[in-house]
Amino acid sequence: MDQAIESARSIADVSRRVLLLGRIGRVQEKAGRSQDAVGTYKGALRAVDSVNDALARHNFLIMVMRGTPGRDPEASWIAAAAPQLIRIVQSIDERRRAEALVLIARALPN
Repeated sequence: MDQAIESARSIADVSRRVLLLGRIGRVQEKAGRSQDAVGTYKGALRAVDSVNDALARHNFLIMVMRGTPGRDPEASWIAAAAPQLIRIVQSIDERRRAEALVLIARALPN
């Protein structure tokens, strides 16, 4: 798993790096490695944060949070990465910001 993460982090193409780190994070969650998953998701968010194009930034953020369509993100990593997530969400166009905020709200407990 560690080798996969290091390989993903070394990929220069941000889109591929984001997708791979998101997938690795989901595998870590399924394997019961929640703390490792949080770190991996934070790495994916750092990659998202490096994207300059607003639409691409939004799409990558949604892909990392959702993983697969119709799936809500895990509350544990959303809560742990909240400051980073909110900073990225605030940089997104207002029309697209609502989708990200709804995903965050659905993942967190009341």
